[in-house]
Amino acid sequence: TSPVLRAILNEEGAGCDVFGPGELEIALRSHVPAERISLNGATKSDALLERAISAGVAVTLDSARELERVRRIAKSLHQVARVRFRIRPWLPGTTAVSDFGLAGGAAYLAVQEYRAGMPGDEVAECLTAALNDDHVHPAGIHAHASRQTTDLSFWEAYARGVGATCAGLAALSPQWRPEEIDLGGGFAVPRDPTGRPYPFGEGLAPTPAAYIAALPAGLSDGLAT
Repeated sequence: TSPVLRAILNEEGAGCDVFGPGELEIALRSHVPAERISLNGATKSDALLERAISAGVAVTLDSARELERVRRIAKSLHQVARVRFRIRPWLPGTTAVSDFGLAGGAAYLAVQEYRAGMPGDEVAECLTAALNDDHVHPAGIHAHASRQTTDLSFWEAYARGVGATCAGLAALSPQWRPEEIDLGGGFAVPRDPTGRPYPFGEGLAPTPAAYIAALPAGLSDGLAT
């Protein structure tokens, strides 16, 4: 991202997701407020976690083991680490096919096979552990299906699954409510070369406005469960 563009995004109040030490440093040196930065990725080193926690950046966790590492580092720094749990919604009721599956496989299975994230039981255990730890603050939930399909019914179901997970966790831990629900990214748009169903067929991907309509609708339904 150019410094000028990042300055405009800062003025508009936009945060960012970062992957790795390079992107984290770029975000911090571009004056993105630390509370609007989330550190993602399943290969975080201890040094990277220490830098993020010291700066006040949220850490997206992909496993119980990573939570233990964050707890240990935050305690050694005498700080509170703000964390989010990454989930993979299980959506067997969806019929969308992954645009990048070699044999036209189901999009919901591609999310399970190729994306990081915690199983539901592990998320619940980690949330309980975080709520009982003075050095960890469980701020919310993150999910990222990536560019799987242009089928809006899949994206609405995906958001509904994330919302239902949040509702289930809140029911198990009544003292907790998510401050942040991050639905990730990777949505195809008409101008992208890959914005057409793969292999390239007729029609373009939905517009951003169509995604904006589908995702909140699904999320609201899920949270109400």
